Amino acid sequence: MRKNDAIKFLLAVVIWLTMPISVSASVLINEIAWMGTVTSPQDEWIELKNDGESVDLTGWVLTIEGVRDIILDKTITTGDYYLIERTDDNTIPNISADLISPFGNGLNNSGATLILKNASGMEVDRVVSGENWSIGGDNVTKDTAQRTASSWLTAPPTPGVANVASSNSSSNNPPTGGQNSSSSQSSSQTTSTEKP
Repeated sequence: MRKNDAIKFLLAVVIWLTMPISVSASVLINEIAWMGTVTSPQDEWIELKNDGESVDLTGWVLTIEGVRDIILDKTITTGDYYLIERTDDNTIPNISADLISPFGNGLNNSGATLILKNASGMEVDRVVSGENWSIGGDNVTKDTAQRTASSWLTAPPTPGVANVASSNSSSNNPPTGGQNSSSSQSSSQTTSTEKP
């Protein structure tokens, strides 16, 4: 190899090594029952989903911006779900919670921002609900906000199983989660406040 070629090669290697690595989050916020259940509006729950390899959630934090940090634990296996219930393990009958944690005064019905960070403090997912949870969910029917491959929709709750297919979508909102979604976080970002 000639000297010029060797320098070009080394320069290319240095540039390649210093380029940011694109990381795709495998654990995402998957479903949000911000309105509670038909039994009680305080029976709120949030579901995470793992589309990658098993992940130890010890030290991970789910932040309800302006309200509370929820410290996660346990391992979420490949293709599995992690259910966080606000009040007790009776929030969803016949399905055990992975974590029971108070949500402060709850998820504000006018909207909230949820931020999922790994044990290193790196943000891996963010959901900005929009005003009055415009991404999905229904306070009357208690249908939940559910993530699809490319958007969020409103559909009957599916805790612990796959969300309703996007072809059945009752809304067509752009995704607001994931590491590369910061451009979709605009004026729809709200801060949760106390719930009665």
